[in-house]
Amino acid sequence: MSVVILTPTTELEAINLMLSVIGESPVNTVEDTGLVDAVVARQILIQSSRDVQLVGWHWNTEIDYPIAASFPEGELTLPPNTLKVDTAGADAGLDLVQRGNRLYDRKNHTPSTLAARSTSRSSSSYHSTSSPRLPAHTS
Repeated sequence: MSVVILTPTTELEAINLMLSVIGESPVNTVEDTGLVDAVVARQILIQSSRDVQLVGWHWNTEIDYPIAASFPEGELTLPPNTLKVDTAGADAGLDLVQRGNRLYDRKNHTPSTLAARSTSRSSSSYHSTSSPRLPAHTS
């Protein structure tokens, strides 16, 4: 009896699976090859991955993730793969939201800075949901 080792599905494998469902031939790359169905499949895959990951699973959520302030502005810039962010711990009462790649203070109507937070720490803690490439395919 052979053992089947499951590995995470690559983006290319997922796109080719989607193409096979509609009777299209597989592609060799995830880059735009001019095949409209492959481009649409990739867009659907990216959006579906984002929708699933927005839930905030244990495997894509960082709790108490320190975010360093930029110098000299003191703004809090989020990692590029951040899907959503919320304050946690001692900063839970702050009304901060994600605007682009920065935190925005809705109470003061400004980009969030360390000076506007009245905290002595050099960085604050946040609940952040990041976006890895793709969730593992386990079936």
